[in-house]
Amino acid sequence: MTARAESSIALTKVGLIALYIAIEITEVLTTPLQLSSE
Repeated sequence: MTARAESSIALTKVGLIALYIAIEITEVLTTPLQLSSE
């Protein structure tokens, strides 16, 4: 495997982790709003 391929795979993993964290944070922030609106 080339260094370029390894770096692109690493960037993809970091991107997926960042996306997952962003979704988790969004859910945590929006849950209280949903509960209070009911």
